[in-house]
Amino acid sequence: MSSGKNSRYRFPNRLMLLLNRGLGWLIRSCVPYRVRLAIREAWFRRHLSGFAAPSGNQRLSAAEFDRARFICRDIRAVIAGRLRYIEANGLDPGFCLPGAIWKGDWENSTLYRGTAALLREDYDVLNNLRLFSQVFTGYSLVEMNDARGIVSPDRVPPDLAERQLQASRHIDEWIVRYWRLSRSLPESLHISQPNRFGESGWIFNGRIVNHDTYVYLERIALLYESGLLERLGGGSSGKNPLILEIGGGFGGLAYHLKRLVPRGRFILIDLPESLAFSAIYLSTLFPDQRNVLATSPESITRDLDQPGFTFVPNHFCHRFEASGIRVDLAINTLSMSEMAASQVRTYCALIRKCLAPEGSFFEQNQDNRHLGLLNAEDLVAEFFASRRRLTLPVVLACGSPNLWTGVRNSDSR
Repeated sequence: MSSGKNSRYRFPNRLMLLLNRGLGWLIRSCVPYRVRLAIREAWFRRHLSGFAAPSGNQRLSAAEFDRARFICRDIRAVIAGRLRYIEANGLDPGFCLPGAIWKGDWENSTLYRGTAALLREDYDVLNNLRLFSQVFTGYSLVEMNDARGIVSPDRVPPDLAERQLQASRHIDEWIVRYWRLSRSLPESLHISQPNRFGESGWIFNGRIVNHDTYVYLERIALLYESGLLERLGGGSSGKNPLILEIGGGFGGLAYHLKRLVPRGRFILIDLPESLAFSAIYLSTLFPDQRNVLATSPESITRDLDQPGFTFVPNHFCHRFEASGIRVDLAINTLSMSEMAASQVRTYCALIRKCLAPEGSFFEQNQDNRHLGLLNAEDLVAEFFASRRRLTLPVVLACGSPNLWTGVRNSDSR
């Protein structure tokens, strides 16, 4: 897509947004609040066609369940061999092992209840993987609400349908926010969660929308406005773009980006406790791709010239950095602000070395110093020479988005 075509997409959308804002100001000035609220409620209800509950999701087939179980076994083996690998290769345990907010043991910590549930290889849990992913998103699909103070389930709740029925009776704020942002974007970017893995949400204009849909829409919109989606999806270089995501969670952002950049090879580096989610989720949703779970460092470079996904346990990072891989885009959203400073610096050094000459690092993190943690962008700035702050015509749900380019020499830090 040329820059001219991109401009033709954006100008009408932005003009419409300005007109809508003007009309909104006029309505707010002349129409009482309660009347406005009733009108908005009626308008949204006309565009809602129901609620997507896990009972209506497509279920795992026997073959998909078997594949998920194999992934669980590989993940358990990787975790079991992690300490031996760290010692044998003289690696820093402070980087390789879960730390800061993620510190804990997957078999005993409530933080990893979702991981422990998956690794039991129970069909109902694997089939409803998304109900156990709140540790990544901060949103509970069981309660359809903010996950703060809610412990992740370790099995599918028997009263799940009743809980979600109660939640579905109100218009969620994330539907409103999704509508406000999506109307400034091309129709092709109006994303929807897949009707798999226990996904739950309101069906708005034919799409499954919840908190997670909205925050991924924000990130898609930021990448679109920055021009990166155009560059990656255009394929002007004649090769499949390589996209690296540090801390991919359950795989939600990678799923939406893969649909927009189908030729891309996505490399997800994460704790193996987290890769249990993303490897199952993405390998199931894209079964025809050349997907690789790196159970040894030698498998990191396998099939990198083919579209698909590579899942890399973070304690293999030293081999990834030495592999000669050059990525077109690196991504981290919200997890660097939950790490120890040494971990952030190690990841930034890896990104700096592995970024292609024209590559970029998209980073969106919160300032967590008030929680006794860190402000990730202060550390990222030590490694990159140029920062472009990204904005949208809405108030972002969380985090400060930046696009980093131009590596800073290590001796200048």
